[in-house]
Amino acid sequence: MNTKMGLNIFIVYLVLFEFTVYMANDLIMPGMLNVVHEFNSSDAFIPLSLSLYLLGGMLLQLIMGPVSDKIGRRPTMIAGCIFFVICTFVIILSSSMHFFLAARFFQGMGLCFIGVCGYATVQELFEEKKAVRVVAWMTTTSVTAPILGPIIGGLFIQSFNWRWIFVSTLLFSVLSLWGIWKYMPETVQLKGSQLPKRKEKASFHKLKKISFKPMWRAYRSALSNRVLVLGGCLSGFLAAPILCWIAISPIVLFENAKISAELYGIVQIPVFGFFILGNFILRKLTYKYTLKRIIQIAFPICITSLVILFLFPHYYPDSYWSLVLPLSLFCLGNGIINAPITRLSLFSSDTAKGTASAVYGLISNVVLIAAVSVMPLVFQGKNADFGLFCLICGIVIAFILERFLKLLPTFATSDSVMNLGHDAEIIPPLI
Repeated sequence: MNTKMGLNIFIVYLVLFEFTVYMANDLIMPGMLNVVHEFNSSDAFIPLSLSLYLLGGMLLQLIMGPVSDKIGRRPTMIAGCIFFVICTFVIILSSSMHFFLAARFFQGMGLCFIGVCGYATVQELFEEKKAVRVVAWMTTTSVTAPILGPIIGGLFIQSFNWRWIFVSTLLFSVLSLWGIWKYMPETVQLKGSQLPKRKEKASFHKLKKISFKPMWRAYRSALSNRVLVLGGCLSGFLAAPILCWIAISPIVLFENAKISAELYGIVQIPVFGFFILGNFILRKLTYKYTLKRIIQIAFPICITSLVILFLFPHYYPDSYWSLVLPLSLFCLGNGIINAPITRLSLFSSDTAKGTASAVYGLISNVVLIAAVSVMPLVFQGKNADFGLFCLICGIVIAFILERFLKLLPTFATSDSVMNLGHDAEIIPPLI
């Protein structure tokens, strides 16, 4: 098998693993009521399960970079796949709610290996434009998972015990592990234009030589950049209404609205479908406007939708569409505004982009986990409670964005930055 074919197959298995990790969260959401009922626990554990999964996903993010630099991307990624497989198997054997939550926390660490090892390998394997297309294709995986996950998970719950969801996750993760082990190249030893060697022995002894002082200095420099920090906070608060909807939708749709599992999946389609639509609109806007101007165009959509989301449940308290429709509009604006904020945040700092990305992701995840953890204090089972939570997020977003735009350096309005958006189209790569 030639090298190009091997790289293409590796990308397929890497995307399969990413899709499996994201689906491990979205598949179980329709069945979380079954989980808490089986363990005689409170519904409050439903959003906690999501928070712990995300917390696990960010825990190793800052140290995984230097570790994979020392022992190689390939052995680190394979170790992450094996760890995810073990955690998934442990969840199947859960005997209590606390056991289940602990396993979910460790299972979420699979997200770290995708973000650090998987995406770094793609960037090192391909030239710039091709790498952007591959990464964009991978990114859409995290958007399609919330669409397909609830539908498939809902069908599973109708006929099978919730544990079978993790059995299917286990099978796909084992398949991904096999493909990554067989086809993943090692990119750390690449020099010049040499092709990657497919199999390299792990140099685990190099872990002892990792110096954390230079890493800490780089992270401290990134944290001193206010644009980067504010951008990370914006990213977290912009994602909070969507993620919290994933967490509470089983309560809103199953317990309150008494809808079927099939309808549950259909209701999720406009929410996440509009986010994908926003990404395509963003591609068109980059041909005409600077990234800063695109943010200014999309911001009113986001804020208006959150205000509507707050008002509608007061007039239609028993209709779940009073949440779904304005949330879909918010996802449209979010799909437009998210990528420009990320781009401008990362390139506002002279820090190496790997470090800047790690700091940006860490801040975003901390804000997101905090929001998901606070949300149960506001949400008491009524649609209006979720509307209030989203309005609070909107107020915070407006305050941070005003500071963010003021602090943007002058390059944020230049044509050179605007044109960078042309490579960010979300299309499957032809490699």
